[in-house]
Amino acid sequence: MGIEWAAGRISAMKKITVLAISLLFSTFSFAADEFSEEWLTVAERTEFRATSSYDQTMIYLYQLEAAAPELIRVTDFGRSGQGRPLPLVIVSSEGAFTPEAAAATVLTSRTWRSSFFIPT
Repeated sequence: MGIEWAAGRISAMKKITVLAISLLFSTFSFAADEFSEEWLTVAERTEFRATSSYDQTMIYLYQLEAAAPELIRVTDFGRSGQGRPLPLVIVSSEGAFTPEAAAATVLTSRTWRSSFFIPT
């Protein structure tokens, strides 16, 4: 009797997990409907039949940075074999756009996590 109950419980858990994952993915698929056309990528506009060129990607990244400068910085970390900048996008809700600021943020989050006994 105990094994049958456990098997039934696992089956129910699997169903709940599949349902939760399905709901999660359906939420993401409708998320693009909430944004104006200007914020959709080439892939999203074409239902993933096309992708952005390097120049289109860079323009998009600079538009994001201009729209939310307190959250996003676009810089580069070197040059490609073709001589183009290799983009580095930093997103931080705390304004941690330098290595020093990022390190301070990590230390603060570790302190916060340890005070609540959350494993790191």
